[in-house]
Amino acid sequence: MRELFARGFCTLLIPMILLTGCRSGQAYPYESENGINAIIYQLQAQFGLGGRYASIHMRYEDSTALVLTITGVAERNKDSLEVRQLRGGKWKQISSTNLGSMIEAPIFFSLDSVASFKKIPELIRSSIAKMNTELKKSDLHVKEILVNAPSYDPDGDPVRIIIFVEPQEGTEKFEYSYNSNGLLKDVLQY
Repeated sequence: MRELFARGFCTLLIPMILLTGCRSGQAYPYESENGINAIIYQLQAQFGLGGRYASIHMRYEDSTALVLTITGVAERNKDSLEVRQLRGGKWKQISSTNLGSMIEAPIFFSLDSVASFKKIPELIRSSIAKMNTELKKSDLHVKEILVNAPSYDPDGDPVRIIIFVEPQEGTEKFEYSYNSNGLLKDVLQY
């Protein structure tokens, strides 16, 4: 019994440490495979293994560490579109809407349907490398990632992984948009 308790405690403690701001060097939690696994664990704990998502927004704030804002349908409550936020290691429900009352239901995706979700660290490295070589930009970081289903792709893949890359100094922001398989679809500059 003690071993089971200790194992369960460690299983919960490790993701919380990863998500609440233990940054090693300049890495944000979503820049490593372990960080992405911890985020997936948190999503599954909140929305269940069968949870469906309209958007997953990951950003890093220096004051509160990782902030996850999730819009989706929990496995245990399939009639309600919920917005939940993880900030400072604590989940908070922002809003809940009955799906039947919506004029147009959003497009949903599951974590399993986004093949490149676990490849986010690789996509970040690729985006930064492209900027370093093509645009001669250096000292870059990613403080924000959005995974959503805007449904505007003529190829039939409604999911987008959008990585916002910006230099440490300056006001420019670059948006690298990938499809669910990790194929670069678009680059925008703000």
